[in-house]
Amino acid sequence: MSNRRRNFRRKGLNIFEKENKHFKIISIILLIVLAVVLAVFGYKLYISYKQKKQVANEQQESKNQIESIFRSADDAVNSVNNYKTNTILRFSITGLIDPNGVEKYENVATQGVNDKSANVEIQGVNDQTKNVTISNGYDFFNDIANYLNNSDFTIANYKIGQNRNEKIEDVVKQTGINVLNITNNSDEKIDNLYSALNDKGIQTIGNKYEKEDDKTEKENKTEEGKENTKSERANVVNKKGVNVAFIGYTANDNKSRNYFTEENAKADLEYAKKNASVIIVMMDWKNSNDEATNEQKEQVKFLADNGANLIIGNNQNNIQTMEIIKGENDKDCFVAYSLGNLLSTTSIEKNKTGIILEIQILVDKDNNTSLNSVDYVSTYILKDNKQMKVMNLKDAVSNYEEESENGSGKNGANGNGKNGENNINDNRSSANNTKENINISSTNYAKIKSALERVKKLINNGNK
Repeated sequence: MSNRRRNFRRKGLNIFEKENKHFKIISIILLIVLAVVLAVFGYKLYISYKQKKQVANEQQESKNQIESIFRSADDAVNSVNNYKTNTILRFSITGLIDPNGVEKYENVATQGVNDKSANVEIQGVNDQTKNVTISNGYDFFNDIANYLNNSDFTIANYKIGQNRNEKIEDVVKQTGINVLNITNNSDEKIDNLYSALNDKGIQTIGNKYEKEDDKTEKENKTEEGKENTKSERANVVNKKGVNVAFIGYTANDNKSRNYFTEENAKADLEYAKKNASVIIVMMDWKNSNDEATNEQKEQVKFLADNGANLIIGNNQNNIQTMEIIKGENDKDCFVAYSLGNLLSTTSIEKNKTGIILEIQILVDKDNNTSLNSVDYVSTYILKDNKQMKVMNLKDAVSNYEEESENGSGKNGANGNGKNGENNINDNRSSANNTKENINISSTNYAKIKSALERVKKLINNGNK
């Protein structure tokens, strides 16, 4: 009995040992499996971490590269801005164009007249002038066309009578005049002129412009040659990346929307200063004296003190003095009280002369402006019963004197001119070469010579 019990215990022990052994083996296997699983999971975590770190490093590197590119671009822009050259705007500004009565003159270029002008040297700058072909209009301006077609802005004063002369307007455009001051017309005529001239691509001064209050910064540049935002009297036009404001007033007609008052002028000039770097004011005065009145000078001083760069008087028919005065921030402001007539059928001798101003304004990269140079050409309206033309006054005198001295003119000093006068033949070609050209006779020469001396005296008096 006891042996059985011992054998049973041994069996039970053996079974327990075997089961314990199996448990240990299974436990070891499970531990190994768990270790493998943990190792695999840990490896995956490590790989994931490493990949994330690599992605983060790559993202940071990409971000650094993008920032570097932008920094390089900014540096390049800043470098360009710092290296940016100053801009020079060139203005040709002339007197009154009065087309009333010109239709009776015969010098109509029905087949086109080509003016092959020589090079013109102004203030040390040599410019290749372009050929000017005037077709379907008058050839009044052929002798002076090279002074009107080489500027960024060529400005004239334009006044009409009862009816427009569209041929003159076409000639004005073809000659190179691209801005017309129409301030001294009635409001109704201004409205009609604005629309018609705008269709021809001619900018105007004096129309009632709509104001856009949401665009009042100089940075609001426009496409070159197009109009920008405007106050009621300021027309802002962009050229060479610079905004130029044109404003016109009349001091004569208090019913005009362009009537000058200090209140209007101050508001317009404040608007212009926000939207433009250069401000040009055209004034309609009717003082027919050679000297400006105290009232004119007071108005000019007010305009200059409030930011005007150029102040040009017009509609007086005769030439008045010019001067440079100190304006806002002690800047130079150029003033011409009247430029006389560029084209008119007038028979008054002193009203046959005019001035073409050649002005350069320098604008630096910060939009600061300064008067760079001023020059002028004097003109004279020569006409007879059939023909009329505008000539360079100084050239007309010197050419006549040279031709008379040398006797080499077509109707030169040899006395073979008409009625025994010493005549110089105009070099312009008529359309069919059958019409007589208008000549400078000895009588005309005396008038032209006197006119030249008068202009010189006025200019010199203004520069004292």
